[in-house]
Amino acid sequence: MEDVRPSPHRLNELLAKTTRAADAASTVEGPDVFGGLAEHLADILGVSATMIATGVAERPGFMHARATWLDGRLLKTFEYDLAQTPCHSVIGRQSRFVASGVHDEFAPGTMFHAKGLDSYAARSLLDSAGRQLGLIVAMDRAPMSDAAVTEAVLRIFAVRASAELERERSQAALAASEASYRAIFDASEDAIFVHDWASGAILDVSPKASELYGYPREALRRLRVGDISANVPPYTEQDAVARIEEAKQSAGPVRFEWRARHRNGHLMWNEVTLKRAEIAGEPRVLAFVRDTTERKRAEEAIRASEEQYRAIFNASVDAMVLWDSDLRRVDINPAYERLFGLTREQVLAGVGFEHLPIEYTEYRRKLVQRTLAGERCQAELESVRRDGQRLHVEVRTIPIQHGGRPHVLAIVRDITERKEHEEDLRRSEGRLRATVEAALEAVIGMDSDGNIVEFNAAAESCFGHRRDDVVGKPLADLIIPQRHRSKHVAGMERYLRTGEGPFLGRRVEVEALRADGSEFPAELAIGVARSREGPIFI
Repeated sequence: MEDVRPSPHRLNELLAKTTRAADAASTVEGPDVFGGLAEHLADILGVSATMIATGVAERPGFMHARATWLDGRLLKTFEYDLAQTPCHSVIGRQSRFVASGVHDEFAPGTMFHAKGLDSYAARSLLDSAGRQLGLIVAMDRAPMSDAAVTEAVLRIFAVRASAELERERSQAALAASEASYRAIFDASEDAIFVHDWASGAILDVSPKASELYGYPREALRRLRVGDISANVPPYTEQDAVARIEEAKQSAGPVRFEWRARHRNGHLMWNEVTLKRAEIAGEPRVLAFVRDTTERKRAEEAIRASEEQYRAIFNASVDAMVLWDSDLRRVDINPAYERLFGLTREQVLAGVGFEHLPIEYTEYRRKLVQRTLAGERCQAELESVRRDGQRLHVEVRTIPIQHGGRPHVLAIVRDITERKEHEEDLRRSEGRLRATVEAALEAVIGMDSDGNIVEFNAAAESCFGHRRDDVVGKPLADLIIPQRHRSKHVAGMERYLRTGEGPFLGRRVEVEALRADGSEFPAELAIGVARSREGPIFI
């Protein structure tokens, strides 16, 4: 069998070049690492051109020559089309070696074609996960005779170039992350404080923190937490430190209210969330602070309003019940309890009026619904106490906001006594009307202005006028002859002035006038009745 082992001379050459490659690859430093690697690679392999290229994310199929060494000088970076070079056959593969004859794979008019490069060796640059980062290439006009040496040297330089590309990518990702962090930090509507893990000192603040507390950023960084706290228990520096320690021990956020002090001295209410975090590899405690002063004032105003509402509600002599938008009774006052014989707990539990007809409860529901729509309502209703006793109530409903939601306040007044009095009066007036209408004598009522307010059937028969035609008209013009009218008016005026009159308390004979103009003798007696409208002459 033929001995294929490399000669000692070839082994020595391989060892020498790989050693040089390892030394060069490990010692290249500075801002242009890729340029240095390309130069050393060309020197060790003794070739005319070397190149380190990466893909162009915005232009698939194109490569960015990060460093190109050609004929003893470093070229400016440029982009090239993979399809116009033998590089396209390396993407997705580990390596390629062409000792000679590659010139025709460069498209005519391209730089490498023009330079007459005919031998080619390339290796893929891969990250730690095996993903393609780019290529490292060596090219020459003369043939490359030793593939093993060339590929060994390329492998060493590829490892260093790949590591540098990964480091660069990590730094770019970190810079992007830090830029995003800073953008969020600066744009946050909450004030953000970054506290030192060990001491709790303020390391950084967002622009909103400066706006909220009235200090420039650098001034805030020099302050202690106690300098911007109210410094009255439980809002002292010691309390703040204890909260920070709590956040350091907690797996989740720590939230609490805090009393803070502005640079000008006025006190504010803050809502604070503390959370531990790692920033640039260091443990920190972040404080997210939101000004809640206006909200607290609004809550205080609502609380004062609620207290005022409660005082009026409970002290009212009228029964009051509060309905919510779901048509449930959610509150009643003591007067309601007394009026209906129900406790607050019973009403809120839905007790009461279950035995009433559906039309009774449905009417109340409609009143509430109309009021929820914005209409103020008033109605007189029949109601029932818990013991079954019926009563009449006057109900007024008012739309209100309670607890930030629409409600209806119903004010209930017991009008049973008034309704009974009105019924008695109605019955009394009915009896009086029947009596007057049944009287055989003509009965006429007249107000203090001399206008007829009553005219019974006997009067219609006696004077020839229909009641509906004469009510509201002056009595003197209708039934008193013209020659006696001044005496009649004078007598009524005397009564109104002195309470005395010529006809009061006795019967007298007078001349009267019929509708047809005829006169007749009549016997007249006048009495006076008191009414809410004033005296009525009968």
